Amino acid sequence: MVWEPSEEAWENKLAALQSYRRATGHLAPRQDAMWGDSEALVPIGQHMANLPRKGGLDKDPDRAEKRAAQPAAIDEDWNCP
Repeated sequence: MVWEPSEEAWENKLAALQSYRRATGHLAPRQDAMWGDSEALVPIGQHMANLPRKGGLDKDPDRAEKRAAQPAAIDEDWNCP
């Protein structure tokens, strides 16, 4: 078993994005939006603001390309201009 903290963090972000999308019908939170229960709030708005930035999906170009498809599978308009 290989455990990579950045991969675990990414999977946790994806889970939060999926939960938010199911509940709200979109993946366009305000930048200051928090999501989750009171014990485990996630800064979902900040996550979404950071993803399109350079290195936001990953510093490795191959991994970033793979990761770009994952939010698109949740909501195809996740990275609208």
